[in-house]
Amino acid sequence: MCKSLNEVVSEIPSCLEVSLEPASGDFKVYLKDKLEKYYSFICKYNVDDKITYEIIKLNDFINSSIRSYYEGKVTESSLILFEYFEKNKIEKWLFTENITVNSEFYRSRYSPLRSNEKFDRKDLFHINFKDRHKAASARFSVPGLPALYLGENSYVCHKESESHIEELWFSKFTNRSVLVVLSLLKPSDFNLLLKRADKGESISDELVRKYIVTYPLMMAASVKRSFKGEYFKPEYIIPQVLSQYLVSSGNDKINGIKFPSTKISHGEIVDKNHLNKSYNYYFPVRGIKPVGYCDYISSLFDISIPVNNELIGNIIYDDKMFKGLIATDSFHKDCGRLIKINNEIECKFSRSVYGTIEAYVEEELELRSIN
Repeated sequence: MCKSLNEVVSEIPSCLEVSLEPASGDFKVYLKDKLEKYYSFICKYNVDDKITYEIIKLNDFINSSIRSYYEGKVTESSLILFEYFEKNKIEKWLFTENITVNSEFYRSRYSPLRSNEKFDRKDLFHINFKDRHKAASARFSVPGLPALYLGENSYVCHKESESHIEELWFSKFTNRSVLVVLSLLKPSDFNLLLKRADKGESISDELVRKYIVTYPLMMAASVKRSFKGEYFKPEYIIPQVLSQYLVSSGNDKINGIKFPSTKISHGEIVDKNHLNKSYNYYFPVRGIKPVGYCDYISSLFDISIPVNNELIGNIIYDDKMFKGLIATDSFHKDCGRLIKINNEIECKFSRSVYGTIEAYVEEELELRSIN
């Protein structure tokens, strides 16, 4: 069967997409099976032998890295993928995306109801270096090393936190310069980019080739965690190795990583072009110091003071409507985004409490550096 690379991407089966269900059974067996299914899928098409060869190699290195980690050879686990990345000049294969200046991001922080806690800008930034003992293992970052995680919008932050929205404080971030991120796009979203290219926007065959070859990395880095609160998180092995390589290789051309949420279903929040707006961003610290914040990350962003519902004050809930998630006030902002409440009721993002929060921040608050 001979098809174009665009058609190959468009037919990647849903079973190989990001799942909201965690790995079933042994993680290393689960992932190996997924990688084999992807290779079998690619082999159905008469694509370039170079592509299938690169996929076989990457699959083997991913499986070897996982196996070594399971055997307690943590250093070897990282070195296995480092060797592959260096030999194959992985930077040239990675699918990257440019984030335009003044793009919007959000970050949330939990505070118990009636705690009377007040936060400033720095409290919504990455963990202070003096408090690095509080930095837990996260998808792309190892314990003890602070990092800045952002969501595309306040809704993503809320879903990731798994807290009640009234217990969250939100800050808006905007980038001061163009950011280059390694983009772990879902096939459905990459397909939408291809369709837009058909209407005149330029996406080269080389870019599609990169996406197909490195898709196993996206699969390995986007598996939902099986057990909450447990110390061992095998789903984080590959993403942490990938992020360590980007930092240790001295590649300052890539600022961070864009990756899909494993807690938001496909189509749950989309923009007017139907692109999913359910991605997170990871920005690693570059350099450390005893106290304070990373100068490099601080130079990339402006940030608003944190706000919550009480501070905004004029958000009014109707408990009978959509379980309290629809707000009515004068700050509605319409960006063409749609959101599904409880995965059932579709409404404009601007009519939700999230749209209200974001509109308030945009109209009322100043953004500036934490320094």
